[in-house]
Amino acid sequence: MISDGELDEGSTWEALNACHRFKLNNLIILVDRNNIQISGKTEEVWPLEPVKEKLEAFNLQVYEVDGHSIPGLIHLLNRARNREKTQVIICKNIPGKGVSFCQDYTWHGKTPTKEEAKLALHELEEERKKILKEN
Repeated sequence: MISDGELDEGSTWEALNACHRFKLNNLIILVDRNNIQISGKTEEVWPLEPVKEKLEAFNLQVYEVDGHSIPGLIHLLNRARNREKTQVIICKNIPGKGVSFCQDYTWHGKTPTKEEAKLALHELEEERKKILKEN
């Protein structure tokens, strides 16, 4: 697993480039594409787009998925096994999903107060119940 913020780093791209060279065909990389990092929105700090095409240029097999879709992730993880290329799954995520007051980059790396933590846990439990009911 890597974050989109780590895609700012040259050493990350060097490692991605080595995947094809060393035939790391049993490797599956999950990218947390939440569009934020500690210092701000990724596209404002260091633009990544078109990230899928950039990864494909390194001869990697790239998929995109809603990172909150467990069935979608399982499907792609199963599909990605035993391939002839390194597999990359870009997980499009919403930071703080399920917690009403945490869904923006200002919460990235911030600790909630006790009251906020209690509310967040309550909201996440409600979201979990909703998902279980749907499935």
